[in-house]
Parts: sequence; C-alpha cells; structure tokens
Amino acid sequence: MTPAQQDFTPFFLRQQQQALAQRSTSYAERVALLNRLEKALEKYRGSIYAALMTDLHKSETESDLTELLPVFKEIHFVKKHLRDWMSPFRVPTPAALTGSASYYRYEPKGVCLIISPWNYPFNLTLGPLVAALAAGNTAMIKPSERSPACTAVISELIADTFDPGLAAVFPGDGSVGSALLDLPFDHIYFTGSAATGKKILEKAARHLSPATLELGGKSPTIIDDTADLKLAARRIAWSKMINYGQTCIAPDYLLVHTRVKDELMERLKTEVDAFYRQEDPAVCRLIDEAHHKKMEGFLEGLPPQVQRLPLTSHSVSGQVMPQLIVDPPPEAAIMQDEIFGPLLPLLSFESLQEAIAFVQARPKPLSLYLYSGNRKNIRQVMEQTSSGGVVVNMGLLHFINPNLPFGGIHASGMGKGHGFFGFQAFSHAKSVLTQDLPLGAAELFSPPYSKWKQRLLKFVIKYV
Repeated sequence: MTPAQQDFTPFFLRQQQQALAQRSTSYAERVALLNRLEKALEKYRGSIYAALMTDLHKSETESDLTELLPVFKEIHFVKKHLRDWMSPFRVPTPAALTGSASYYRYEPKGVCLIISPWNYPFNLTLGPLVAALAAGNTAMIKPSERSPACTAVISELIADTFDPGLAAVFPGDGSVGSALLDLPFDHIYFTGSAATGKKILEKAARHLSPATLELGGKSPTIIDDTADLKLAARRIAWSKMINYGQTCIAPDYLLVHTRVKDELMERLKTEVDAFYRQEDPAVCRLIDEAHHKKMEGFLEGLPPQVQRLPLTSHSVSGQVMPQLIVDPPPEAAIMQDEIFGPLLPLLSFESLQEAIAFVQARPKPLSLYLYSGNRKNIRQVMEQTSSGGVVVNMGLLHFINPNLPFGGIHASGMGKGHGFFGFQAFSHAKSVLTQDLPLGAAELFSPPYSKWKQRLLKFVIKYV
C-alpha cells in the first residue's frame, strides 16, 4: 500500500477515544507525561546527536543549543505554570447580572495534528508536542521526509514513550501529510513554508479545523549609524550562520546606513570567517541537493554587476559558501523569496524612514531585527513596522524566551506558540456563568414588559 492509499482513519478514531479520557486528566497526570518525554530525550540524546550530524552536519554543541535546550526549557516552564493554567480564571460579572458568577477555563481541543519541518526537526516537533500534551490533547505527528535520520529517531522515541492512542508519528512524503489532512482534526499546528501553509488552510477549511501556522518570510535587519558595529556584526553573523541560515527567523536581508556600510561589511567577513578556523568547521550544511540548487539559482538570477562578497576565505566541498550580496535589485528572486541559506543581501539607506518604507512595502515578516543606539530610532521602527516579533541589538533569542508569544502575522503566520501561548493554541477557553440567586435577568426582563421593567432597563442601559 502506497502512502497516498493509506487510510489513517483507524488511528484517528483511536486517538478520538483517548482524547475523551485525556479531557479529565489532572495536573499530576499531565506532568507525568512531560516527565516521560524529558526522560526519553535524555535516553535518546546520543541518537539525536548522530541523526542531526547525518542530516544537517550539526555539531553536538549546536544540537544542544538549537534543538534540545528549547525543548527542555519548554518542558520545565510548562511544568512550573501548568497548575495555574488549568485552574479557572475568574472574571468580574456586570452589576446587571447580579447574582451570577463568571469564569473561564481552558479545555483540551481533542485530536491534534503536528506537521514539523526539517530544519530544526526535534525542536519544532517536540516543542509543539509539549504544549499539546500539557493542554490535555492527543497528537498525530508528521515530521519532514527531508531529514530522514531525524525522523527515524523521532518515530522511535515517540513509540518508545507513549501509547499510539496518545501520540504517534507518521513518517513519509507529502502524500502522507495530505492524507492526514483529510481527517477532521480539532487543531492543526504547522511549521513550514507559506506555500505549504496555504494548502494546509485549504484542507483544514473543509472540516473548519483551526490551525496555527508558523511560517517565515524575509526577516529584515536594520543597522543605523548609531549602532555598535562590532557587536552588530558578531550577532548578525551568529544569527545567520546558525543552522547555515536554514532558520525561519534568520536575518534574511540587511538594511544598512550608508555611513556604516563599508565598516559593517568588513566586520561581518571577520566574524563569519571565525566559524571556519578549524579543520572541520562547526557549522551545518545545506540539507540536500535540492536546497543547494536553490541557493545556486538565487546567485544565477543576479545581474552580473551585483557585487558578491565572500564572508570567508575558506571553502567546504560541495557547499554554497556564505556571502554578502551587495545592493541586489528588489525584483531579483533573492529579494522576493525566503532565502533559507548562507546568502545575505545587503542594501543601503540614507535615512531611517527610507529603510522603514522598504520594510512597509513588503509582506509582514516573522521577525525584525534592529541594531541602534538611538532610542528615538528604536521607537520609530517599533511603531511604524509590523512583524511577528522584534529584537533590538540581538538576534533570534526571542524564540528562546517562553514568556514571549512566538508567531507571525499575516504572510508570516497566524496564531502563537511557546509557554502559555502554546498551551492556549491547543486549548479552548470555555466561558462559564452560574446563576445562584432565584431572581436574575431572565425574571427581571421577561414579558410582560411592565412600566417598572422598562424604567429598570433604561436605568441599566445608562448606568450599570
């Protein structure tokens, strides 16, 4: 049976039954599930390192930093706060409803589908799973086929840790994901490209399944003439080179004030070159040949007069090396599509308003980075641009803070994840109002509408 012919309905029905039981699980029971996942991560740590090296040439240190640390941090944060999140949230009741009490509580949505990408396979699969389990759901998981070694470990880890009725992995190509999306999930959590996100929304609409879409886009980095250039260059280089640029929140292009353009370019070369000062560079590789050709396509599509500045004097066989693309035309493919690699366009501006207008004229990005020492400039960029998140004088780290909502806006995504916001994504906030007194609104404002009731209603409208 081919993946396209597979019928996942039996798995879905099994999880539906389990979801009914999960609705009434206690805080302690949900924490026990998170503890099992945490222990499994420790048990499979060596296998995780090996798989990430196989698929992405990711070092052990970078694997800890970008894959395991965010998941462990999410587990610890959720366990610390879950009891409060599961408790009723009491809210005031208007005087017109005297005798009533009001609150809302978060209940599980049910059977959830998590579709995760290849660039951070463990982080972006298990992070959402933490939220789904904490909220009391079951989960069917579709990891990417482009990171097969990681998908194999994820499959084994989940099967070894949870009953399939609670959490199960469904590896395979896009036809598997398409077949899964034919099912009426209670929530879909997708991380990936905007193009795929649109297809997912189309299929989700058939069942009115709600969806969280963590997409990407072209995240700009603005460097004004008051920035600490040494600091900016080091942090931009780190933000871009992590995962070899294959990060949805990586700096996608730079907007640099003309007064500091040349100095920043030289400092960026120094910083990126430092990544290659060892025999086996501690940097990732492009995921596969198709992605390699995508980077080559960006370069081939540039006019010949566009300057390409190598960011390292070293080379790695078979890899498109890091380079600045200086002042590419806005219509070039590299300025239209998310790059997801080690190429970094650099454009210059004379006034900050010019840079802001450039950002405003394009789809809203997932992240925006600003390097500046001027509070007025920082406030101006913050107020006049729209993006999923903003980081000032740093890169990427908003993703690591579980107190912050993470997600895009419009073209870069919908819905939020991480911490409480992830718990919310996989939960339904149910309103509850209880009437304890024998005399309430129904008795006061039901027919017949006597004169005193009319006067009372007018008083309520005006004063209560």
